[in-house]
Amino acid sequence: MTLAPAAPTAETTAGPTEATTAPPAADTTRALTAAAMGAGCTEAHAAPADQSVDLSASGRVVAPSLRSFNQYRLDLDLDLDHATITGTQTLVFTNRTGTALPDLLFHLYPNLSRGAPPAPGGITFGGHLDVGCVAVDGVARAPAFEDGGWLLRVPLVAPLPPGRSTSVTLHFVTVSPHDGGSNIWSAFNETKDEWALASAYPILATRVGDAWDTRRPNGWGDFVNSEMALYHVRAGLPAGQDLIATGTVVPTCSGSRCTATVTAGPQRDFALAVVHGWQQARKTVGDTVVVSSFPATARAGGERALALTADAVDRFDKAFGVYPYAELDVLAAPLNGNIAGVEYPGLIMIGNRYYDQSGASQMDLQDVVVHEAAHQWWYNVVGNDQLREPWLDEGLTSYTGEYLYTEWSGQGAKPVTEQRKASLERQHLDQTPIDGAVDAYPDDRAYVAVIYGRGPLFFDALRHELGDETFFKLLREYYRRYAFGVATTTSFEQLADDVAGRRLDTFFAGWLKQKAG
Repeated sequence: MTLAPAAPTAETTAGPTEATTAPPAADTTRALTAAAMGAGCTEAHAAPADQSVDLSASGRVVAPSLRSFNQYRLDLDLDLDHATITGTQTLVFTNRTGTALPDLLFHLYPNLSRGAPPAPGGITFGGHLDVGCVAVDGVARAPAFEDGGWLLRVPLVAPLPPGRSTSVTLHFVTVSPHDGGSNIWSAFNETKDEWALASAYPILATRVGDAWDTRRPNGWGDFVNSEMALYHVRAGLPAGQDLIATGTVVPTCSGSRCTATVTAGPQRDFALAVVHGWQQARKTVGDTVVVSSFPATARAGGERALALTADAVDRFDKAFGVYPYAELDVLAAPLNGNIAGVEYPGLIMIGNRYYDQSGASQMDLQDVVVHEAAHQWWYNVVGNDQLREPWLDEGLTSYTGEYLYTEWSGQGAKPVTEQRKASLERQHLDQTPIDGAVDAYPDDRAYVAVIYGRGPLFFDALRHELGDETFFKLLREYYRRYAFGVATTTSFEQLADDVAGRRLDTFFAGWLKQKAG
């Protein structure tokens, strides 16, 4: 995500994982019987796992076996008149935890606003996501809604042993905001010519230690932690509308209705958007087609966004390792004033005000587009815990887009490192560890200044410490080793030691709250 700077004090372009808390008590007022939850709970359409793939030819060489991933199958009916999705989701889940699991936990992100409000300066989801029935391997189950209803715990028929699989089917209705305000996550919002639908389906939680992750986002950074998975989606929508999504979209229309079939995976998340009357421009980079979508009135900005994204993909392919997917979409979006851009796998949303620079004087379209393109390497392919260790993706992404891209391309304003250091000193943040959780910082301004400002300074200092040859060898090995997986602060430190051939404890101690193990 790229956060738009509110003031010069937060200059941006854009320890070990803790244990989770015990699950809160179920919301008994919303409890439903197993019979009610399972009544008529038919599965989503069938699709073999090998149909849920949008890897490029190069990506098929480097990706793990498809047996390594769970599969989401989704049947969606998109009602644009009421900003409503009626959906059926079947998750084919394999227990890879090493211990028997009595339940699965899902995040219902549109329900975040039903619980505690976001922290001051934060944002939250509007709308809501309601689940109508639940079945596990065809057997009706009564789930528990927790923490205001944004957590859905589904008890399995019996504890699922390691290595065994199960199918969980959920029927749900999702309603997004319409013209949500400045405190609403605008990647999940409907406006007059665009309907953005990020995190609109029940998303399986990740495991933290030996428990499901129940940590509530505070609204300062990104929301979703999720594992790589396969997606096969069928979405019904009115003719004349265009669906843009993570993965590859194939529409089939008859009369006034269309069905879009989407294949995506292995991808870390899934997002989609619906637009009407927009234009597109395309460019092929290696095995990848880059697609820029924009209103006709933003043609110049849309073509520039395409050129920037394609150039970034080409340069990052060569520097770090190949982008492994067949398509990458860049989409103009009516993001609110706090957010300049936001990344989703294979789909990046750029604040539409940057396409003509109205109200965007502190950053250029390049700053935002290249940052979000870099997230396809550092967040999507190489994952991390975005709530507990946001520096791993945001710090490295900011360095990649702000420092490296401007250096390699000769375009844009190069960062003035000394001014950034002075800014952090004025805020008494120049010694603040960069590896804190999102909510470890005193406020949202400090979070932005440290993660987006001091984070890239760390990578610049590491480059000087190691020298270019070793530094870029480290980034290439980091991408290769953790592609399609999840990296941690500890694993990055240890890899840096290995690649450098020496211990870097003293160097890391000046930046992180912990030393290498």
